[in-house]
Amino acid sequence: MTGETAREDALDEAVLSKLCRQAGADDVGFVDLDRDALAAQRASLLRLLPWVRSLAIVVRCLDRPFIRARLRSLSSAEFATVGGEVEAIIRRVEQNLEGKGVRVVGFYCFPPELGRPVDPPSEISLRLLAEEAGMGVMGKNRLVLHPRFGADIYLGAIALDRTITAYGHPLTFSPCQTCNLCDEICPSGAIGKNGHYDSTDCIQSRGYDPNVHCDLCRAVCPAGDEVTALESGRS
Repeated sequence: MTGETAREDALDEAVLSKLCRQAGADDVGFVDLDRDALAAQRASLLRLLPWVRSLAIVVRCLDRPFIRARLRSLSSAEFATVGGEVEAIIRRVEQNLEGKGVRVVGFYCFPPELGRPVDPPSEISLRLLAEEAGMGVMGKNRLVLHPRFGADIYLGAIALDRTITAYGHPLTFSPCQTCNLCDEICPSGAIGKNGHYDSTDCIQSRGYDPNVHCDLCRAVCPAGDEVTALESGRS
């Protein structure tokens, strides 16, 4: 798909971007599957959705005061709220495109397990897809750091059976400030100063449970232009 002449039925990037933003996305990027970095993702996607050709990665910004609140129940509530908003965004886009004859399916959890268990497991990394679409770079905390919103984002994806006239590309810089705050606050030691990350130690990676919600590494992360401006205004 990359580098080939766009099909006559290719979706216009500007029109599709406008549609996603009107549906409620704060940012959106597009990615084709014909990339070496997505080899494993491509295999899983095509095994379960053999018609997929492109993906739209939608970004919804989380409300920072709730994410940074000492009461983690407030953070949990914000995630639940914005998760519902991302689902609604995906549904609006799906309904619009389906009405135009485009085959689509959306998902918005990480990592989503699509279909019945198979070997190898069919798990799709939204974070890797977001990186390839230019929506951010994974930091030491393994969260996608958006250049504007930092770690305070919720991701969703929409698989499409069409090519798109233009695709995003990975950022050439990282919003990570290498401050090591995520390492210092991590209660389980999953994040190391040397860049090591152990997902088996990460409380959040064990599955969503409002009673054990952590995400402290997200709460202290200063990445992102808006976060930097906010913190500068307080100093």
